[in-house]
Amino acid sequence: VRLTVQCPNCGAAQLKEDYRTYHCENCEYRLFKVLASRELSPAEVTTLIKERKVGPLEGFRSKTGRPFAALVILNDENKPEFAFENGLSSNNIQIDPETHTAMGQCQVCRSGQVYDVGPVYVCGNVPKGSCTFKMSKTILQREVPPDQLKKMLTEGKSDLLRRFISKKGRPFDASLTLVDGKIGWEFAKREARPKRKKTESVPNP
Repeated sequence: VRLTVQCPNCGAAQLKEDYRTYHCENCEYRLFKVLASRELSPAEVTTLIKERKVGPLEGFRSKTGRPFAALVILNDENKPEFAFENGLSSNNIQIDPETHTAMGQCQVCRSGQVYDVGPVYVCGNVPKGSCTFKMSKTILQREVPPDQLKKMLTEGKSDLLRRFISKKGRPFDASLTLVDGKIGWEFAKREARPKRKKTESVPNP
């Protein structure tokens, strides 16, 4: 199946469907079909790319399994993200300290708290315009749990997290690092295989 819609990344004439994605054959742009446990239909993807938004759509599920409806938008990096119930994107999200859980001190502004707000972790100073820290909970199809975000804020990196999915569809394990609000990777070191001992040949009698 091919979608007759221009690639948002390079402007190519169409996107091709495979098992997991709609992708451009001219560049490396990929849009995964499944978002928060819900598969986007070809018509929904076409609308999303043409209009840079689609919905609100029902049938999404949070990490705790609760269903929710949301507007899906294409962000500045041409990646899908949810718009919030108040109609604002995550760039302008309103944070309520009484209902949103504080994760720890922000590394960027050093004065705000980072909150768990739906599909993102965001500093409480972002709505005030005095900070820019925002991190998606899902990175390369792998959710970053709240306890790991806390560890990243305090220790600079998470534990080894398993099954990230690369742009080429390959699974890999890595720790996420967070230094001054910038996300990086620390890959698992492969254990060296023990060298086989050479057996001495015994001469025939």
